Amino acid sequence: MITILTSGCLGGGTAADHNDQYVAEELQVGKVISIPYSPVLYTKTASDFTWEFSTVELDEDTRLRYEEKIPIAPGGYIVKETEQEIYMIVSAGMMAATDGFEIESINMLEEELGEEPILNIKLSSVQDESTKDYAGEASVTALIVIAKSALPVGETILGVSMTGVNN
Repeated sequence: MITILTSGCLGGGTAADHNDQYVAEELQVGKVISIPYSPVLYTKTASDFTWEFSTVELDEDTRLRYEEKIPIAPGGYIVKETEQEIYMIVSAGMMAATDGFEIESINMLEEELGEEPILNIKLSSVQDESTKDYAGEASVTALIVIAKSALPVGETILGVSMTGVNN
C-alpha cells in the first residue's frame, strides 16, 4: 500500500497570517478490484427536449424509478435492487446539451472490503454528436446494471464516490 500525504492552506490570507487553516488528506492507494457493468440507458433531459439511447427494453417499474431520479445531483445512486442485479443511475448533473460523459471505470479498493465498501466511479467528458444541434443545458444521466455476482464475495455497496465530470 502507498500512502500519500497532501496538505494545503484554506482561506484568503497569506502564509504569514496566523489564522490560516491547514488541511491534511491521506490518500491510500491499494489493490483495485474492477467491477463490470452493463450500460442500459443514457438520457439527456432539458425543459424543452428529452434525448435517450437504450440498449435494452426496461420493465415499467425500473423505468419509472429511473425517471424519478433524473433531476438528482451528480453522483451514483441505486435505483432498484433484485436478487441478482443492482440498477444504478449515474448522474453528471447539468451539462451543455452538446456535452456528455462516458464511464471510464468502476471499481472497489480491496482494503475497504468488509468495512465500508465504496463503489468508485470515474467519468470522462465527451462531445456528443447525437445532440450537437440542441442548445442550452440538460441533465445527463445513465442507467447501468451491476450483477451482484460481479461484486467481491459477500460485499454490498454502502456508498459511491464519483470523479470526473462536474466534480
